[in-house]
Amino acid sequence: MTYTNPLTYVDGLSRTNPDPFVARFAGLYWCYSTDESGVNLSCSPDLVAWSHKGYAFQDPDGRNYWAPCVVYADGRFWMYVSWAPKTSDDPHDEHLRCLVSDRPEGPFTVVRKMFSTFSIDADVTRDPQTGDWLLFYSTNDATGLDNQGTGTSILVDRLIDMAHPEGNARVAVVPTLEQEIFQKDRFGDGRDWYTIEGATYFRRGDLSLLTYSGNAYTGTDYFIGYARSRREGPIFDQRWEKYPNAHTWGPLVRRGNGVEGTGHNSIVRAPNLVDDWIVYHGRNEAIPLNPAQEQRMMRIDPLRLDGERLQTPAPTSTPQEAPARPTVFDALSRASDRWSLPEDILFTSDDGWISNFLRTTRANRTEVRLNHVTDAYVAEVWFRMHRSDAGARSGLLVCGQGPSDHLDLLIDAATRTVSLVRIENGFSRTIAKEKLGNDLTDAWYRLQVTRTFGSVDVYLNGRLVLSAESDWTDRGYVGLLSVGTKTDFSSFGLTDHVALRGQRLTRWLPKLFRSGQAFVTIDDGLVASRGQPVALQLQVARAGWAYDFDLDLLSEQGTARIEIVEADGAAAAVLTLGKGSADLVIRDQSNSRASFTTPLADLQTTARLVLKSEEIQVEVSSERWNVPASGRGLHVHSLVFHNANLRGIELTDRPQTDHSLRGE
Repeated sequence: MTYTNPLTYVDGLSRTNPDPFVARFAGLYWCYSTDESGVNLSCSPDLVAWSHKGYAFQDPDGRNYWAPCVVYADGRFWMYVSWAPKTSDDPHDEHLRCLVSDRPEGPFTVVRKMFSTFSIDADVTRDPQTGDWLLFYSTNDATGLDNQGTGTSILVDRLIDMAHPEGNARVAVVPTLEQEIFQKDRFGDGRDWYTIEGATYFRRGDLSLLTYSGNAYTGTDYFIGYARSRREGPIFDQRWEKYPNAHTWGPLVRRGNGVEGTGHNSIVRAPNLVDDWIVYHGRNEAIPLNPAQEQRMMRIDPLRLDGERLQTPAPTSTPQEAPARPTVFDALSRASDRWSLPEDILFTSDDGWISNFLRTTRANRTEVRLNHVTDAYVAEVWFRMHRSDAGARSGLLVCGQGPSDHLDLLIDAATRTVSLVRIENGFSRTIAKEKLGNDLTDAWYRLQVTRTFGSVDVYLNGRLVLSAESDWTDRGYVGLLSVGTKTDFSSFGLTDHVALRGQRLTRWLPKLFRSGQAFVTIDDGLVASRGQPVALQLQVARAGWAYDFDLDLLSEQGTARIEIVEADGAAAAVLTLGKGSADLVIRDQSNSRASFTTPLADLQTTARLVLKSEEIQVEVSSERWNVPASGRGLHVHSLVFHNANLRGIELTDRPQTDHSLRGE
């Protein structure tokens, strides 16, 4: 499956979507965007095929609805958007409001005006560690009157509740570059007006990232840049540093490939729950710019972390590979042979925002087992508990091998706790238990579980509520779990996935590789700094997977060599990193050789290899190669490195067929 920017609609019509904010709720993607007459709304199952849904909100006395953002919290949908009175032509009359709805498509009602001065471009995000909600937004209050960097900046504040900022905002990113000038000599006194806006926060690995847009959104050179923070702790306490620094321009996305005015993005995960994608707008530079006509259209492109730098091919204008699918997706709206279903399971519906779902009906323990075994994955499901006198516990069967041998993750509404429970030969013991800070109501909750062999992380509505280590490292089935209550489940997704960094690299690397040396020490990465190179050989062949190797070459002489082999053990390709370049050598079916090379941007790099049935896809630095392969089951065989540090590794299933079941 492919896509081509700008994105189109299933009805064949082209539509504009300035400032696209895309969020994923229960397996569907919702795009909220800028429009003169209201908040524009579109919906997609996969980020590629979009349906137009009209307006999510309109105020009869408003105009110029700018840069909406929508999040799910407390069982409701909260929108943050700015608009001006119909009677005003002053853009500084744009004031940020908070709205709320019971459904992602609306109707939304206004809760309150959050600021009485110019305020735009909200990005509301939840701190997974503290549970706090934070508001990033743009205003002129910080630098609007300065002699240097006069203009619009990005601030951040905590939210007391979803509609009230704490009132302790601090500056996140301010203008520092000539390329960020919105208008020269705006006031006739020599001061240029700068603009930094459109913040989007996300985290990848150990790095916090904040994308932003600079320059004039009406101009041709609007661009996307980003800032980074390596500080641990709450998001509110982060200190942001522009990439590459405050006085050097290093745009992430800028005009090119026939596209201009690229900017104002959001970041969203692909259907596989792993890959990041950037959603942004741009204009066709072949069409003359007409300020009186909206010309900005929605675009998507993949986004990845290369060392500590973001990389994207954006803006693209030719056919590209679509966002990756999960190993399994099921809307849970009808029966499927991928599940072992108890007899008293119902597939039912109501008039809520999730209208079709699976319901357990027994008061005792109910397991709905997925007919798929795995030892490492990321999974997501939406659930709703029906509390009763018998209590209410719902969650995920993290792994199992039989009725008396399984690992359960349970959310308990009565005690407001989350527990990881090991059942072994009929004996039950609690491995970890944590308190949940709020009541569990009859609302829908998003539960995400990441299992990495014996390590388990649990997120509830975006907050990390439990992180634990168990002694279960074997493969097993996964399932939905309900105890003492009726539970509704919807939109289950799972991708086989391994992510090893830090302590998890130390603990679990031997599950993936074996060493060619007698002893290799793992401590905050695997370092080969002197003596013989470190040679690792993959324990289990994983054909059809994506491999990401985070490598630090410790000197100009540092090297890393990754070998890809075919199912019969014959060498197929070798990627070598070192001495300032990345070199790929391919052997095809006729034993002829082809080679490719590109400079390395830094000694710290991430090499991505995606091994498909008939193609090897390699991404290093800003280069991407798609090379035909034999089609006989390719997999990474070995990694050899010297004067280098293996900081992390990710393996992700890339299914070649669509295993989704979405329902009607």
